[in-house]
Amino acid sequence: MSADLLEIEVVYARPEQQVLIQVSVPDGSSVRDAIVRSNILSDEPELDLETLAVGIFARRGTLD
Repeated sequence: MSADLLEIEVVYARPEQQVLIQVSVPDGSSVRDAIVRSNILSDEPELDLETLAVGIFARRGTLD
C-alpha cells in the first residue's frame, strides 16, 4: 500500500442487508470521493448521492 493511500470501508446498511466495500483512497479524499470510488452507486441504484445521510463512525458528516 502506498503511503499516500488510505484503506477505508464504505458501508450502506438497510434493515435486511448491509453492504461493506473496502476501497483505497488518496489521503485528503472527501466522503463523496470515497463513495464514488467504491462504485456503490452503481451497485445500489436506489441511492442518490445528493440526498444520502452520511457519517464517519456513526457521526453525521457531509459529502465534502
